Amino acid sequence: MKNTFLFFCLGLCFLVASCNSKNDPAPGPEDPAEYSLQLKTSEVVELKQFNSGKPVQDVPEDKVKEYFGEIPEITSPVEIRFEKDHITVLRQYDVAEKYKSQWKNNELYIFDESTGEWLHCGNKSDNKQFVLNVVFLKESRKNDQRSLMIMEQMYGTKAKMNENAGTSALLLKVNYVFEGKR
Repeated sequence: MKNTFLFFCLGLCFLVASCNSKNDPAPGPEDPAEYSLQLKTSEVVELKQFNSGKPVQDVPEDKVKEYFGEIPEITSPVEIRFEKDHITVLRQYDVAEKYKSQWKNNELYIFDESTGEWLHCGNKSDNKQFVLNVVFLKESRKNDQRSLMIMEQMYGTKAKMNENAGTSALLLKVNYVFEGKR
């Protein structure tokens, strides 16, 4: 009986020692739940002019200031804060916008509450960069009684334009590149 108990204790010690393996790799650092990136550069991707009843025209990039003035610079985001289920876009003059967000692979989608749709707004790359897609839209509507000018800024690559007669629009797409330590 004494030998059986001794073998039982010895077996129990081996079992405990084998479960505590020091060969397991240490877990690597996880992506933090919250991090922020700073604006590095911006690039005009596209500038087009739409006139009702006429073909779409490409507009030279040097005309951005003429058509949009300082708006792309003034409204430029300077920092993006990523959190678990939303992003906060910080602009100059302490303006902050918060959006519900979700990642699908390396693509970021934000929720448009007005339409109930998820809109693609940017991509992250392997080298700790994030590219935010922004569209500026300047739309003019004219009829016999009045003229109306609408200026919009939206995230993503889809622009909502009114294609009624008497409508002309300028579409400016800008990519903002963000970097930072995570």
